Amino acid sequence: MHHIARASTQSPYISLSRSFGVARAYGIVGPFGFASSASPGYVYELEIEKGVCTLLDPVVEIVKDLPDPFDNFSYQHDGEQEFLKGIVDGQVAGYMSVFPPGSGATPRQPTLNDHLEALVRALRDAEILALGNIPASVVRNRYVIS
Repeated sequence: MHHIARASTQSPYISLSRSFGVARAYGIVGPFGFASSASPGYVYELEIEKGVCTLLDPVVEIVKDLPDPFDNFSYQHDGEQEFLKGIVDGQVAGYMSVFPPGSGATPRQPTLNDHLEALVRALRDAEILALGNIPASVVRNRYVIS
């Protein structure tokens, strides 16, 4: 979850996307700034056969870790429907929880935990995780993004 929700660099995983559009967006705004003709980004098209490396669907893995609905901890938020858009966009600062009239609750940001953030981002990015190294032999194409 930390690899996805916190963009952890201390992770054994490599993020892949099943979406060219998502990969292209990451290629345009990479770790070294915006892609340009002088410093292009790249999207690699991979063809990975089963058994070549370990692939994990992060949504499936996170769901395995979700608690029973009666537990105190929950991945659910207590904001409005628009709050999910804020998670997708990485802009949750302006959202506030909404309480019943007369509740007297202190205004605050909606509940957001690593489970929810990782689920939303994994879905947003059509993300698949590779555990460990990906062999160069699976690269089928490299697209230049500038």
